[in-house]
Amino acid sequence: MIGNNQSGSNPQRAVLGAIIGAGIGSLMGFGVHKGKLVQEQKAKQDFIFGIDKETPMEPASGDLKAFKLSNPDVEKRCLPWQVIGNNQLVQNHCIWTIKGGPTWKKN
Repeated sequence: MIGNNQSGSNPQRAVLGAIIGAGIGSLMGFGVHKGKLVQEQKAKQDFIFGIDKETPMEPASGDLKAFKLSNPDVEKRCLPWQVIGNNQLVQNHCIWTIKGGPTWKKN
């Protein structure tokens, strides 16, 4: 629509239209991609923060309802603040490592 005018085609308007279209397409693509990244991050957080909860299993068979999974064996190690060189400060952070998986136990 930008490239058309009543006096014929105008190459400058066609280029402007292409630039505007590319910009709008890029923004839309970025928005969709960012939305998917947010969904993935939330799913990872739900999984990670859910591992410390002891959730009873509910299998279809009534005999198995007397059992549930225990928490996995998780090791937490926190590293202190540290200065690297003269211009870098590394903030205190923690690392969680799964050492052993959950096991079945009676309710």
